[in-house]
Amino acid sequence: TCALPLFGVRGLWRLTDALYVSGQAQYFDVNVDPYSGSLIDLKAALVWQVTDHLGLGVAYDDFDFRFDIDDEGDFNGRLRWEYGGLMAFASLMF
Repeated sequence: TCALPLFGVRGLWRLTDALYVSGQAQYFDVNVDPYSGSLIDLKAALVWQVTDHLGLGVAYDDFDFRFDIDDEGDFNGRLRWEYGGLMAFASLMF
């Protein structure tokens, strides 16, 4: 087995003592004959920290996964998985 890198960046910007914006981007790409594929995940969120332990937020997430196998006649396959949309969430911190 070998580890394959997933590159990402994440940021957090505090607007007030109780309100912050977060964002993240992740990217992965592989091309090893006969396999090829990629993964891209982008997310942005606005969080209101109600108490020291409870946060409420809304976010938008965009996810795109693609994987292909082209084995010159033995097996060909393709997988595509995409979604994007708004979400509401609560986070607990201890």
